[in-house]
Amino acid sequence: SLAGNAIWASGVFTKREVVDERGSKAFEDYEQMMPIITNLTAQLHGNIYADAYSDAFLASMDLTNKLGSILESVTLKTNYPASNYLQRQFQQVAKLIAAREGRLAERDFFFINTGGWDHHRDMKANLNNMFGLVDGALNGFVAEMKAQKIWNNVVVASSSEFARTLDSN
Repeated sequence: SLAGNAIWASGVFTKREVVDERGSKAFEDYEQMMPIITNLTAQLHGNIYADAYSDAFLASMDLTNKLGSILESVTLKTNYPASNYLQRQFQQVAKLIAAREGRLAERDFFFINTGGWDHHRDMKANLNNMFGLVDGALNGFVAEMKAQKIWNNVVVASSSEFARTLDSN
């Protein structure tokens, strides 16, 4: 997820990874701190929740470092524009897709998010601007997916929580 912890990605065999539009930054001084972290997380606490937390913490430290290294080595095939938040999110998805073999990903799904859709005035102009933002981000993403020769295996879906309640504004 590039938009935080998304519930829909939960599953028995689904492993969630949360990154932002800048990617996955490795833990500073990882090599120096890892023996200490490994020692701390190897302690058994006699409490299933504490032990599960220790295991998850160690795994997340390892994953963050590996994912950061993998993403740093990715070079996209197009001159992908990334001048706004939505384009940067799509660019990170393109990098994650390009790195799928290094990440040992059989299949992925990604969740990105952008706000600013709740218009109470100047709706036509504001909506036109938002559609332009989405169009620009999708154009760059589609071009990159085609350059990676993976576009036929990609699905882009959109959802909204507009009118999630029947209360008036």
